[in-house]
Amino acid sequence: MSQRKIRNKKLGSRFDGKKDPVRGLFMQAESFYRSANLLFHHATQMGPFNPPYMFPSIVCEAFSLELYLKCLITKEGSEDFGTHDLEQLYGLVSAGNRARIEEIFNERYLPQEQRMAEIVHKQLKKSGECPKVTLQDYLHKSRRAFESFRYIHEKTKSMDGDGWSAKAVLQAVRERLIEIEPEWANFQFIQAPPVNPTLNLTKLATSPIR
Repeated sequence: MSQRKIRNKKLGSRFDGKKDPVRGLFMQAESFYRSANLLFHHATQMGPFNPPYMFPSIVCEAFSLELYLKCLITKEGSEDFGTHDLEQLYGLVSAGNRARIEEIFNERYLPQEQRMAEIVHKQLKKSGECPKVTLQDYLHKSRRAFESFRYIHEKTKSMDGDGWSAKAVLQAVRERLIEIEPEWANFQFIQAPPVNPTLNLTKLATSPIR
């Protein structure tokens, strides 16, 4: 039997998003978030830089942010969304939750993000002062990242809003959801051994399916 087949019955109610669509959205967002972290780790921290894993990690990050936002919107009582545009989705979140997300972003991520922006600004020898980093600016610049990076082979020119700089926004939105539902902090899909951080993804990716 192909290893690609997923045994849904074995997963049981642990992966039943129909009974609780909010929890189901969070579960799906977590799967892409954790996949992005694994791919990024393999691309940047396991020996020489491994570019083939960078774009997939960005696609997973952008899609996980989309799903976390949709999870929050659904929890607030609305399912009126039909877009991948991260900026538009963020605008559908209630003012109270947006205020808390921005508070988390400013307190936990803004200082480091501003320092990094200043380093890049200096390295590129841009004139004037480095612009101030804001959550809204990150969302605007990254609003079409999912669609752009999953079709990166079709890209012929740079378009406003198709880059990716919203990882800190992703983390702030995720933290807000866990504040609301603390039991989600250590969520597990199934009882399984932890992933080995030294897992050779290159070998796995090129091995034949048996």
